[in-house]
Amino acid sequence: GQSTSGDSGQSTSGYLGQSTSGDSGQSTSGYLGQVRCGRYGGLSLRFYDQSLGLYCIRCAEVGGGDGSDGLLKANVWYKLDQEGNFVELA
Repeated sequence: GQSTSGDSGQSTSGYLGQSTSGDSGQSTSGYLGQVRCGRYGGLSLRFYDQSLGLYCIRCAEVGGGDGSDGLLKANVWYKLDQEGNFVELA
C-alpha cells in the first residue's frame, strides 16, 4: 500500500509499500518498501538479514536538505540494499 502524511506527520505502509511524509515527519515501510520525508524527518525500513536469518529494521535521520550535513537527503526516495544500507532510488 501507500501512505502519505503532512508536516510532523507519521505514515506507515507494509510489504512493498511506499510511505512519504512532510518536514519533521516519520515514514515507515515494510520489507522491500520505499520511504521519503521532508527536512529533519526520520525513515525506517524492514529488511532480511541473511547472516542472522531474521527480519531487521533500519532507521535513519534526514537532514536539512542536500545531505551536506552527513544525514540522508530530504524529499528523496530510499530503499534498503541487501546489507541494510539506505540507497537512493533513481
